[in-house]
Amino acid sequence: MIASLVLLAGLCNVGQGTSALQLTDEQLAKVRNLLKSHQDEQARLKADLDKAQQKLADLYAHYQLDDAEAKKAQQDVLSSQQKLLQSYHAMQKELRSIVGPERFQILSRRVDQALRNPPDPKKK
Repeated sequence: MIASLVLLAGLCNVGQGTSALQLTDEQLAKVRNLLKSHQDEQARLKADLDKAQQKLADLYAHYQLDDAEAKKAQQDVLSSQQKLLQSYHAMQKELRSIVGPERFQILSRRVDQALRNPPDPKKK
């Protein structure tokens, strides 16, 4: 929760003059909820992807390759990657429904930057 609040504070950069987002309280709440749910979902999906990739790597680590299992594991990896992309796409669509085009340009850059560089939860 703290990481989500730090992320939101960084996104909004309150008090930065004309480049500030100046979101309404309702927009701020919606963006906060969107980012929190997206981060949670992405963490879960990335864990699923890591698990699928590890299973595939384990199969490849043995000389006797079970081809059917390897193909199934490949499909699991692809499925996990697709779910990650779909989640990001849904977040992008929702973001556009919260803010208009003028604020979207600034907010989307900040969201992408924040998602690529999330705050370290161990630091307070």
